[in-house]
Amino acid sequence: ARHLEQHAELLAFRTLAMIPEERPQVDEAGAWLVDLMSGIGIENAAYHSDALLVTGEIISDETQPTILVYGHFDVQPVDESRWDTDPWVATEVDGKIYGRGSTDNKGMIIAFLSTLEGLIATDGSLPVNVKFIWDGAEEFGSQGMPAWLTENSDWIAGADFGVNVDAMMAADDQGLMWRGLRGGSDVEVRLTSANTALHSGIYGGAAPNAAVAASKIIASMWNADGTVAIEGFADDVIAATEMQRAEIAAAVEGVDEAQARKRLDIAEWVGDEDYTIIERTWIRPSLDVTGVKSGYLDGKASIIPFDAWFRVMSRTAPGQDPVKVNEAIMAHIKKHTPWGVRVEMNASSFGGAPFFDDTDLGFQIGKQVLADYFKIPPQVLYVGGGVPALAYV
Repeated sequence: ARHLEQHAELLAFRTLAMIPEERPQVDEAGAWLVDLMSGIGIENAAYHSDALLVTGEIISDETQPTILVYGHFDVQPVDESRWDTDPWVATEVDGKIYGRGSTDNKGMIIAFLSTLEGLIATDGSLPVNVKFIWDGAEEFGSQGMPAWLTENSDWIAGADFGVNVDAMMAADDQGLMWRGLRGGSDVEVRLTSANTALHSGIYGGAAPNAAVAASKIIASMWNADGTVAIEGFADDVIAATEMQRAEIAAAVEGVDEAQARKRLDIAEWVGDEDYTIIERTWIRPSLDVTGVKSGYLDGKASIIPFDAWFRVMSRTAPGQDPVKVNEAIMAHIKKHTPWGVRVEMNASSFGGAPFFDDTDLGFQIGKQVLADYFKIPPQVLYVGGGVPALAYV
């Protein structure tokens, strides 16, 4: 009951790291976690406000391996009108606890800390050493983590294996492991065609239109089938082995791709037809426009937009360097910017694509532990999204 109450307390913090007004709530949750960790015997628990990270450690036996445990306590934004319950109050319905972050990812943090508390209380100590990183900005790209890891490289280098609790289980009676995730990067683009918006009746037919320039650039980035047309974009992708493709096929056997398309009201899938829909989203790179803005948006106006803005985000596959991918995207944009329109770009990335094969000792141990516990092998899946911290670590 106490552990469930701790879960409820952590859920109550509005840890929306991407919203500046909610930053104090992130700080309060970080301090709350430090108190909880210290109370169960975790040493050197601390909240690093500049990086929005909580760290701590238990060094039981320096001759034994050290396990790094990662999770995050920030959450995605909330549209409360779409909730049946208060998203900031843990509410039990039919044996499940509802609340923003109940699973992603506060619940698993509490589950892990509760388990360690039980092991310490029962056995007096742990059989291995444990280091912790609880991330307060994962949903915001973990932007403070690279600098913190660089400044504390000796601390992080002491870890031999890692456990990511920002994950899931296949079912109550089967474990699950992620073999790989995608990385990612984005490029923000601003176009300027004049020093002010122009009257279309006076300048129409002569002055370049920034909105049209943006449209031409965006359209040039994809082929007719939806594959990416940028030169060099996918050059470094490591092709999946037949074993990996068979593993993916087995994992999604019975999934009706046509039904999923119908449910989402999508007329047709796009992309490389040499790969299944699941393969395209799990192990192949992708590029998407995530936002476009130009012109007068609040009604009718006879103007020629003089500026335009858009952002493209890539999801990178194993083998790709997100920085190199961004360079290819920006080179393409420069090449396809028409009419002397001025272009400014800002690029960022949140790491490459972590991938584990069967020779990785940590992966072997994880599979064996889950198989021993559930009496059947774990399901092995890939994830189309990314956890920036895994790449940074």
